[in-house]
Amino acid sequence: MQNLITAAVLLTVSVIPLNLFSQAEESFAKKYFNSLPAIKTDNFQRKYRMTTIHINRDLHGAFQNKTRVTGDYTRGFADGHMTWNNVFIAHSDSLEKPFSEGTRQDYIETSATSLQTTCSRLRHSRASPPIPIIFLPGTLSGT
Repeated sequence: MQNLITAAVLLTVSVIPLNLFSQAEESFAKKYFNSLPAIKTDNFQRKYRMTTIHINRDLHGAFQNKTRVTGDYTRGFADGHMTWNNVFIAHSDSLEKPFSEGTRQDYIETSATSLQTTCSRLRHSRASPPIPIIFLPGTLSGT
């Protein structure tokens, strides 16, 4: 009986505060995003120079190697396609030394290939998958 009372008290103490501190139906994030102006971006192309640097360390935090991935990403074509061009991957075994130019990634060179088609092609490929590439926005370079 005492276990039942203890469980009821713990449940009451832990569940009721969740309701008190949870977000209201109209959360701040929802209000914020709804207040942003509607911008139609499909009518013009945007080109970005993307660069990521990945530093690999062991379990103790000691430097192992580093990798830099750069590429030009263009989006906003009328038919919904995007392109990747001038993609290079460079590796270095020194934390202090600069990267070399790197190796051009011809497999990712696209000419108005849709993102869906590219992902589908990579997903269904029987070859070993390419190095996962995550591109973060670099500088806006033009159009």
